[in-house]
Amino acid sequence: MYEWYAHAQVCYAYLHDVPHIRDVRARDLVMRRSKWFTRGWTLQELIAPRSLLFFAQDWTMIGTKAGLATLLEDITGVDADVLTFRRELGDVSVARRMWWASARKTTRIEDEAYCLMGIFGVHMATIYGEGRRSFQRLQEEILGRTSDQSLFAWGNVLPIRIAPFREQMSYSNYHQDSHIFAPYPAAFANSGNIIPVPVKVAVENAVKALGTTKWTLEASQASAPDLQTFASA
Repeated sequence: MYEWYAHAQVCYAYLHDVPHIRDVRARDLVMRRSKWFTRGWTLQELIAPRSLLFFAQDWTMIGTKAGLATLLEDITGVDADVLTFRRELGDVSVARRMWWASARKTTRIEDEAYCLMGIFGVHMATIYGEGRRSFQRLQEEILGRTSDQSLFAWGNVLPIRIAPFREQMSYSNYHQDSHIFAPYPAAFANSGNIIPVPVKVAVENAVKALGTTKWTLEASQASAPDLQTFASA
């Protein structure tokens, strides 16, 4: 479905709970509360089309996606540059894209994963009845298509400073989750500021942070030139 929206000449978003209001400020306040922005499937409907028109409950036009991009970013978290195609969707970290969906709801549990397939360029079978196994399968597919390790940046966020570990404090004090994959999109609720970082840069920064000049990064680039880790922006 993502491809349908992406290749459409124009798409329409009908906000049934937004009345026609002439005052722009008042209209924007009401628009922020629209249920359209809380549904899982409408995330791809927002991102994919190049031309998207928004309509109020009486079918008067509210505006275009391009014209409302700043407001839409404020409501949804999706970068205005992504909405207006000034930035490639693939340049946004996996964690941040998951964060866009973290507060959205779907009627069926499996759709938490299926509604995100297009946003990650993933194709997989839809198996209703598998429950949240669908979200694990989605992450497995993403892992097979990208080197962006921010896929694993979910759940409780560790402090930036590494000092507590020098004091031999257990990792379990910070993070109780026992799985490498997130159980559901809401687990990425704290991951909106995660950006991908090339592994060479990450290692060099870690060396500087540790205050040593004795470490060197050897030819890892030859085997994995595009390997990435992640950092908090």
